[in-house]
Amino acid sequence: MSNTVIALPGARQVAPTGMATSQATVVEQSRAVAEVQAAVVVAQSNPRDVDRAIADMRDTCGRLPVANRAFYAVPNRGSGLSVHLMRELARIWGNTDHGVRELRRDDDAGVSEVQAWAWDQQTNTRSTRSFIQPHQRMKGKERQNLVDLNDIYLTNQNTGARAVRECISSVLPDWFIAEAQAVCEATLQNGEGKSVEERSREAATAFANHGVTRAQLEDYVKAKYGKWTPAMLADLQRVYVSITQDGIAATEFFTAAPVRVEPEKHGAPQTPQGAAPSGTTQGVAAPGATEVEGQDAQTSDAPRPADTTPPEPHAAPDAATARQVAAINIALNARGVGNKGTGDQRRDAKLAWLTEATGRRIESSKYLTKAEAGTLLDHFAAEDAAKPNALPAEPEPFPND
Repeated sequence: MSNTVIALPGARQVAPTGMATSQATVVEQSRAVAEVQAAVVVAQSNPRDVDRAIADMRDTCGRLPVANRAFYAVPNRGSGLSVHLMRELARIWGNTDHGVRELRRDDDAGVSEVQAWAWDQQTNTRSTRSFIQPHQRMKGKERQNLVDLNDIYLTNQNTGARAVRECISSVLPDWFIAEAQAVCEATLQNGEGKSVEERSREAATAFANHGVTRAQLEDYVKAKYGKWTPAMLADLQRVYVSITQDGIAATEFFTAAPVRVEPEKHGAPQTPQGAAPSGTTQGVAAPGATEVEGQDAQTSDAPRPADTTPPEPHAAPDAATARQVAAINIALNARGVGNKGTGDQRRDAKLAWLTEATGRRIESSKYLTKAEAGTLLDHFAAEDAAKPNALPAEPEPFPND
């Protein structure tokens, strides 16, 4: 009887059906694990210098550009420290990792799964926030579905950045954050060496570029220009950051400005709309005017008087929304319209552009109708899409509400 040796197959791992793992995935997973381990080892081998971190924090928060972005204020949503300051504090504290990650996007369901985290690698303290973000935004008291991919991205990043702010505040020491807040508030009060008069002038000019008049600013702070205090300027700075960086409409903070009517030229009296000019009768054309049906046109060699037609009234039911006006203003800025000169000169340049584009006199951007604003925004979008390499730079999220 012969002995026959039968070789049995060795044990091997079989991937579950439908869950095959590629070699590249295995390599990436191994790399990620090794990277985390290395970060912890490096952080613990090079511990932070707390005294140096405190000194850097005081120096950084003592600078006006940083203090200007250190706070946010949004009507009906509260106020506090902004994500800009929290990121800066995480950098100064050292050995800290943070960010936002979009885990999943489901366009059919209209939701995205987003995760925000902050991780102190030295103490191995980690804080995470995971949430489902609908592809919607609130308009008034109703939800509005988002279709544009850029709108969805900005909404996800906006909510994610707010979550990052909370995560960072969870891993940083409370005393470190409190001292940074105090230094920023003192910097806003003192203005980094600039006088109150100079800062007031800069504030009025900056707000004028966004359609906010000095009278509106005075009404907001409850004080006349020239009597603004450092605390009032600090408040205005927080509002300016919310308007320019957080996408909050200026109308959320300021009451509507009165309609500005330019004085008549050459001393001519102003004529109500629809009334006959002085020196004429109903049914008879003014000098230089076209012939009126059924009447002989009055002829004269006298120079034609200046246009006395007052600005068109604001049509409230069809008025452009604050978001449309803000988007048009941003598009004009990007095209260099109204970027030079004083506040009034910049405003006049933009109004002249809108007047030419719409074919009618535009005395204020609030006189635009929704249809006109929509047409202009479509035109801007088409121009941007036609540019070579039209992918825009990744925008910073709007984190401060």
